[in-house]
Amino acid sequence: MRLTPEPLGYESISGFQGTDLFQREGFGTALANLVTQAEGPLVVSLEAPWGEGKTTFIHQWRHHLEKNKGVQCIYFDAFRSDFHSDAFMTLATELYSFAAEVLPSDDADVEGLKQGAKKLFKILTKSAAKTALHMVPLGGFASEAAETFAGEVQGQMAAAVDGFCDEAFAEQAKLDDVLSEFQNTLSEIVESVYEQDAQPSEAVEKPLVFIVDELDRCRPDFALQLLEKIKHVFSVPRVAFVLVNNPEQLQESVRATYGLGIDANRYLHKFYTISMMLPINKSHEYGQTSDIERYTAHLLSNLGEGLPNRQEHKEAISAVCVHKKQGLREVERIVGYVIACTVMRPSREAVSTVAWIESFVCCVKVLDPSLFKKMLNGLATAEDMQGFFDPSTLPDDGSHIDLLYGLIKWFYVDNPDELLAAEREKFDGWDKQMWSQLSSLPRDKSRFRSRIITPLGYLQ
Repeated sequence: MRLTPEPLGYESISGFQGTDLFQREGFGTALANLVTQAEGPLVVSLEAPWGEGKTTFIHQWRHHLEKNKGVQCIYFDAFRSDFHSDAFMTLATELYSFAAEVLPSDDADVEGLKQGAKKLFKILTKSAAKTALHMVPLGGFASEAAETFAGEVQGQMAAAVDGFCDEAFAEQAKLDDVLSEFQNTLSEIVESVYEQDAQPSEAVEKPLVFIVDELDRCRPDFALQLLEKIKHVFSVPRVAFVLVNNPEQLQESVRATYGLGIDANRYLHKFYTISMMLPINKSHEYGQTSDIERYTAHLLSNLGEGLPNRQEHKEAISAVCVHKKQGLREVERIVGYVIACTVMRPSREAVSTVAWIESFVCCVKVLDPSLFKKMLNGLATAEDMQGFFDPSTLPDDGSHIDLLYGLIKWFYVDNPDELLAAEREKFDGWDKQMWSQLSSLPRDKSRFRSRIITPLGYLQ
């Protein structure tokens, strides 16, 4: 048995077929239609929390575009490049590498892109250096020296300012010309990429899609540099950027750079044409299967070979994680603990109720370590369980979470008088429904609890 899933080889993904565990192909098709049909420069922010499968989806979508739409894509892992100091050259290098690979070696546009990037880089860095130099304060001179210095400078200041302004105007005009030349070359490269394979009657209007992944994991200054350069330098017709990110974390990058008072969400949307949320199904409502349930079943099937009562483990883990609004990364950790606990335990009881209790304890260990510590030391109370599972929010959606709650109360509350009065009637109902399962368990609840949670206490 494995405790963690094998690293996914993204190079083996060839689209959605056979890999679409979370049923996102429909969304992928809609996004593909938007990117291929939108006119003008396009920057799409594709958003989802951490651990919800963004990178897997974007590789599925990339191959879907290339295979079904004939669209060329560049995939760029921004986090792997955030040790660089300049975002412009990082993006330009990715474009140049792509162009050099797909176009003939003697194509003039490839060399033109390289030379244009070099010119633009020199101007951008020169302007930044000069601005920084002229902003350096002169410092505190001794008063007599300061008066002498001020007298000398006063007569030359006007000429110095005039000279700086004249040079700044000239540099700006030069920057505009070089930027325009660079953007024209970029547009010509996109046209050349598609013209070489186009049929004589085919209208060549496909975009080049530039995917920027892991943007939110970059250094704050590098992430914002990327956004600025994409918006002001690389945004040209028929080049579509898709920025894959966790919006909450990216907003923290903005606040880290500009302070807590800035409206980070509004600031970021200055760089986007449109933002989209990766679809995530977190509920059991209307008979749907949640992403959590799908992923739990997938992990138990692939990792838990020989694990007894996999169905009960799936139901318990899914019920807790959906109710607690957890993500896929938490599910991975919980399943790993379930498998480890089963392997470490001296005997593997093939009793479904054991699986429910065991899965719950593993959920608590991941989601509420302080409660797990109390359970490990035999100090958990009815109020503690109430804090983890608020009965007033238990859903009636077939997720079995009410049964799980009843099982936990039965095993971890030794004194029935500790049960809150408002819960007793419902709890008594659960107790009767569960009696056939509970009767197969040991009567020594304390020892039984210890056998389940002690192995977990060894794990960090």
